[in-house]
Amino acid sequence: MASVVHVQNAIKRDYAIQDWRSSLRAGPDCPGLSYHTLYANVSDIAHLGMDMFRFTSGMMAEVASLAGMLSERGGIIETMLRFCEPNQSARRDRHLKRIINVSRTSVTTCNLNIEAIRTRFEDWSSKTKRLFLALEEMNAKKAKETESVQNELHKNETNKKLQEEARAQEQRRLEEHRARIEAVKPKKEWYDDNAITLGLVWLHYASLRDELCKWEDECAKRETSIKEMTAEAERLQAALLRLSSEKSSIAEVVEVVCQSLMYASELQRRVETFMDFLSQIALLMKYIVAAGETFHDTAADTDGMLDPQIKEDLQCRAFEMKARLAFAARVSEIYMAVSTRYIMPEIDRVNCLRLHDTGSHDEINQKLEELTQRRRQIQTETGQLVSTMHEDLKKDLTCIAETCAPPSKLGEGEAGDHAS
Repeated sequence: MASVVHVQNAIKRDYAIQDWRSSLRAGPDCPGLSYHTLYANVSDIAHLGMDMFRFTSGMMAEVASLAGMLSERGGIIETMLRFCEPNQSARRDRHLKRIINVSRTSVTTCNLNIEAIRTRFEDWSSKTKRLFLALEEMNAKKAKETESVQNELHKNETNKKLQEEARAQEQRRLEEHRARIEAVKPKKEWYDDNAITLGLVWLHYASLRDELCKWEDECAKRETSIKEMTAEAERLQAALLRLSSEKSSIAEVVEVVCQSLMYASELQRRVETFMDFLSQIALLMKYIVAAGETFHDTAADTDGMLDPQIKEDLQCRAFEMKARLAFAARVSEIYMAVSTRYIMPEIDRVNCLRLHDTGSHDEINQKLEELTQRRRQIQTETGQLVSTMHEDLKKDLTCIAETCAPPSKLGEGEAGDHAS
């Protein structure tokens, strides 16, 4: 019984303190339901997420199946032990080698599957992060362009205002000169008749007339300049409107990226947390692979079974491998439950959804709201499911250890109880 307690405590120490509820809750949020339906430039991210979950679902199912076959009563490990007898026939030795090869292959496959799942998660996580950063960069670039156009527009408006003020001043002066010339016109004939004797008066009149013509030309030029500046202002306003529209559109995409997955930073945190969950299983499988090499080598040396201590060591290693594989199988079942009940059905549902075929913005918004509500419901239900299954697993650690223990280990515990 001491060995059972030892293995139980070892597994509990390594894994029982974890809270996988928050880890596996990343699952239903990760496909990115809104991406696929709104923007073509992020649809590949959604498809990548969908393909990843289909891939990981199959991989994790294989891990659960292989781990179960290795650790179950009458499974591969127990079968191996039955053929680890000294002085057994060559036929039994050959069969033992076949079982050892199957066991090694199964353990290696479990380990490779977990590593493949981690790699797919890392690729998808990196791609979503790059997309979000690209949108952020584009948004900042458009903001800078908008600021530049706004500054140019402000400069244009200032120059235009100065030109208009100058024109108003010139207009007042022009009107004054017009009044002076009009006052002189009734006497023009008299000026003409007396031009010789009144040369100074005529020169004054001619000067006023020339000055008037000159100012009229300048006013015409200034009017043309103001019209050009007005047209430039309209062009700048149009550019500003276009940039604002583009900036708004990009910001909207960023907002969709954030909101559809409970903010991109939250997505990264959840994926990284889920990666921690996968890392724990990966470490478990690596431990099993490392321990399995010694176990398989020991099992292959049937002559060593003549030594009671070697045989005892083999049984202890087999016991611990079985317990950890049984634990890995249960962990995989938690992921499979989440995937089967929530992730895969939602992925299939998204494939049938096309918001761009919807008529009005109100209808699109209504569908988006339905998606949001559905995601929240999935998040809550997934959290409850994972929490329940994980707590059950923690409670069953003793049962797992006892189930995997050989009868001799349980017998030791019973003998110890009677002795006490």
